Amino acid sequence: MMRMDVPSAVSASKAESGTPSPEERPYPRFGQRPETSAKYRDAILACSDIGHIGMNISGIAREFGLSPAALNNQLRRHFPEIIPDREALRRRLGIADGIFRGATRASVQQYSRAVHLLETTDLSVQEVAERCGVSYSGLREHILYYHKRIAEARHLTRVAASGRELRYGEKNGSNQPHMPRKETVERYAQALELLRTTSLPITEICYRCGVRTGAFRSYLYNWHKDDMLRRRVDGPAPIPSASEPKRYSVSAAERYAPAMALLRSGSSMHDAAFAAGITSTDRLRWYVREHDPELAARVKASNRVLLPNGTSCKRESWEQFKDAAEEYLAADVPVTELAARYGLNAKSLRTFLRKHFPSVVQARSRRCKDSEESLSLPDL
Repeated sequence: MMRMDVPSAVSASKAESGTPSPEERPYPRFGQRPETSAKYRDAILACSDIGHIGMNISGIAREFGLSPAALNNQLRRHFPEIIPDREALRRRLGIADGIFRGATRASVQQYSRAVHLLETTDLSVQEVAERCGVSYSGLREHILYYHKRIAEARHLTRVAASGRELRYGEKNGSNQPHMPRKETVERYAQALELLRTTSLPITEICYRCGVRTGAFRSYLYNWHKDDMLRRRVDGPAPIPSASEPKRYSVSAAERYAPAMALLRSGSSMHDAAFAAGITSTDRLRWYVREHDPELAARVKASNRVLLPNGTSCKRESWEQFKDAAEEYLAADVPVTELAARYGLNAKSLRTFLRKHFPSVVQARSRRCKDSEESLSLPDL
C-alpha cells in the first residue's frame, strides 16, 4: 500500500501496541488535544493513502465512523497539505467528482472587508467581526481555511509579544490590548483622583472609596506606576524608578515636617516630638536618621555632654545624675546614700556610674572586697 507524501509504515510491534509514534503521524500535531488526534489519526492516514484515492473525504469519514464535516475541518485546519495533494493526484489519475472546492464567491464578498482589516490593522478577529457585522466563528474559519498567511503572521506576533514587557495599549500574547478593563477603571477612578490630588495615605484613600487596599496597590503597580512612585518624592525631585530604595511618602513628610523644623532650629528630640504631637520619640528619631542623616548626627552631637573622663552621654542623663556623680567621684560615698540624698533611683544611678565611670566603680568595688577579706582574717 503506497502513500503520497507519508513515510513508510512502522514495524508491526509498534502498530500492535497502539502507541502512535512520530513516523505514524502524516504531519506534526499542532493545536489539538491528544484524544482528538487519536480519534482522527487513522482517517487522516487513509486520506493520504493511495489505496483510498478513489474515495472522497466524505466516504473515508463514513468508513471510519466519523462526521464528514468534522474530518474536513481537521484536514483544513491541522493538515492543510493533504487536500491539495490529494486533489492534484486525483486529477492526474483522471478521477473527478465534479464537486467545487474552495471559497464561494458569496463568502469572498462577505468577508472581503474583514480580511482587509486583519491584513492592515492589529485588531482582533472578534473586534473585526463586530465592526464588519459578520459572524465571529465564520470569519475565524474563513481565515484558517483560505488565508493561512494571515493566521500564521498573527500567531507569530502573539508569540513575540508573550516574552517581553508591554507598554500600555500594546497587544499581548492573547492578542488583547494591554490595558485594564473598563469596569476596573471605573471602580478605582475616585481613589486614583484622590491619590493624585491629595497627600492622604493609600489606606485612608481606600477606606474613603470603599475599595480593598491590596487590590488598589496592585492596580497602581500594573497601570499607574508613575503616580505611585511620584508619592515617594519630597519636593520637585524626578520620579524614581521602582528598583531604587523606597522613599517616604508625601503624607509622612507632612506629618513630620513640624518636628523636623524644630530640630533644625536647635530643639532636642524629645521636645520636638512633644511639640509636633508625635507620640513616640523613637519613631521620630528613626525617621530623622533614615530621612536626613546629617540632621540626625547634628542633633545627636548637640544632645551629648563630654564627661570628665573623656566619654560622653546624653544631656538629659547628665543633668539628672550630675550632682550625685560628681560627689561619688570626689568622695567614697555609698550609692544608696547618694540616691536617697538627691532623690534618685539607686539602681538607675548605679547603672549610670557603671556605664560611664567603669574604672572608678571597679576600683572601689575591689577596695571594698579587700577590706572585707582583711576583716575576716583570724587573729594569730
